[in-house]
Amino acid sequence: MATKTAELRRVTRLDELPPETIKRRLRQLIRYYLSCRSPAIASSVVRHIEVLCAHPAYDGDSDERCAFLRLRVHWRWLARARVSGQGE
Repeated sequence: MATKTAELRRVTRLDELPPETIKRRLRQLIRYYLSCRSPAIASSVVRHIEVLCAHPAYDGDSDERCAFLRLRVHWRWLARARVSGQGE
């Protein structure tokens, strides 16, 4: 019997993960960003938000979806600001 962790490792595409797993990874990425301020991590946060909101099994209401999409704008800015040196 395969463990849940082993099953997740076999997933190669982010959109193949269940929405709750994407949310969990999103929280982890945000915590990690706070310690390293990496533009790549900020870009990954954006990608996770986009995949979550487009996921067919995502059942967030319109307020939650709207909040995620507003966060996406902020994280895009963080990704660009850090690359261009504006976020220093």
